[in-house]
Amino acid sequence: MPIDTHASIHPTAEVDPTADIGPGCIIGAGAQIGARTKLWPNVFVAERSIIGCDNEFHMGVIVGHTPQDLGYDNSPTLARIGDRNTFREYTTIHRASRPDGETVIGNDNFFMCNTHVAHDATVGSNVIFANASCLAGHARVDDGAFISANVLIHQFVRVGRLVMVAPLSTVLQDFPPCSLGGGRRAQIHGMNVIGMRRAGLDAAARGRVQRDQRTLYRSGLTTSEALEVLKQARSPETNELIAFVEDSRRGIASFGHSEREANDSDDHIS
Repeated sequence: MPIDTHASIHPTAEVDPTADIGPGCIIGAGAQIGARTKLWPNVFVAERSIIGCDNEFHMGVIVGHTPQDLGYDNSPTLARIGDRNTFREYTTIHRASRPDGETVIGNDNFFMCNTHVAHDATVGSNVIFANASCLAGHARVDDGAFISANVLIHQFVRVGRLVMVAPLSTVLQDFPPCSLGGGRRAQIHGMNVIGMRRAGLDAAARGRVQRDQRTLYRSGLTTSEALEVLKQARSPETNELIAFVEDSRRGIASFGHSEREANDSDDHIS
């Protein structure tokens, strides 16, 4: 595939010969571009950025630029991107700010226009970021999550596996796996049943998630008390929830009611 003559590639960059590099692209020192990755015109890949195979970067995307962190001291940090990701126009991914740190993006993710992944953040695989959603420094989004348009995720917050966050939400605390919610100060509103179905979780697994969420949020127990109850009902889903809550740095989001209150049945929670 071609490397346009109007692209600027540093001599120490490693670009796979099957990559497609458009006009106006800039690839910095020590950057790596994997096989069959396509850079549309005017993509900027900063120094030490590592990009895997079969990715697509649309016009104006910026990868691995210096972090927006006043404490950054020019340490040699990285931005690392896996395979088969799509980055639409004007997405920005900043490299880490801590010495020897990395900003990491997994595989098969879709980032819509004007999304932002800040320094030291981690994105799993099969995640969707809708237009203008922003992930702050040191935040984490786990596999299969759906981040709707104009969502802001606070630094150090974790969004769990198969979570769905509603548009225009501000996520200030951790969202446990398979939950659904949102709001100005985002709260949990129920389970992401549609997402779980699409991910292949059967009715029994969805029922366990529902039971565990009810124990955690709607039993009248404190979080510590709810965890003790959950530890008596071990299952893969329960173990995941327990580990998530125990590892939480900012605490888990509270339970609230959406404008369209969901029923407790698996057929009606969405």
